[in-house]
Amino acid sequence: MVAKVYGFLTGAGITAVAILGFNVWRHVSDEDRLELVLTEHCLPYVSAGVTPFDGMGRAIGVYDGITTDERITNGGAAVLFDARFVAEWGEIAEPPVRICTVYGSTTDAAQQVFDVAPDGFIGGVSSMIEPFGDLRPDVAELDTTGGSESLVRSIAWREQNGPNDGGLNVTMTTAGGLIAEVMVFKDLVQKP
Repeated sequence: MVAKVYGFLTGAGITAVAILGFNVWRHVSDEDRLELVLTEHCLPYVSAGVTPFDGMGRAIGVYDGITTDERITNGGAAVLFDARFVAEWGEIAEPPVRICTVYGSTTDAAQQVFDVAPDGFIGGVSSMIEPFGDLRPDVAELDTTGGSESLVRSIAWREQNGPNDGGLNVTMTTAGGLIAEVMVFKDLVQKP
């Protein structure tokens, strides 16, 4: 009888460790999601016209209560990451830009952000987007001292060798390590 109990406890322990290991192995963090949105979808779309979010997420349904930007044409929209975010992509006629944006959905206010570590954030994003051009941030690092982590601000990475009012841009709306919106856009008309 004691051997059966020890055998059961040993089997249960091994199973628990295996399940824990599997969950850790398959965990996808918000940093991973943000990198996926930027490097696999939005930047390739805006830079080269590669269709973003193909086979990812689902179409926006009538009961989602999501209103898309009517100015965006020749693109699409999808609900991503368990209905936490909405992605929209396409072209805006005036000014002529190709745009890809990901923002919080209206279904769960507590989960409408990418929750990322603020320390090293600017450098981390800069490294992610480096293969897409010489994009430089407008700030050196997020200031998280003295309560300013709750300050909502917009951070932009702009193309350094392009025109001042155009080129490739990555913009994020942030409060500390909470990213509420990601927008990537590029003007479609080359300026002198």
